[in-house]
Amino acid sequence: MSEFVSTAQLRAARAMLGWTRQRLAVAGRVHRQSIGDIEAGRVEPQRGTEQRLVAALKKAGVVFAENGMVGIKADILEFSASVSRKADR
Repeated sequence: MSEFVSTAQLRAARAMLGWTRQRLAVAGRVHRQSIGDIEAGRVEPQRGTEQRLVAALKKAGVVFAENGMVGIKADILEFSASVSRKADR
């Protein structure tokens, strides 16, 4: 992965969103098996593949930090909480 997005960040971002490998593969326009290989460190993704995966995760609200941290934008969380509260009614 790039100097700023590690395989651990990729796995964490996918987990935070509750996405399966298939969901990320569709969003990033890559094969599902490629996600597994990248996350396990078996292959180094091509630059275009990495860019598509990172773009898909960012579009879903993921924020990657240079210090190795990964998170979800607060406004996305607030929206999710609002939707959850409405669904509970």
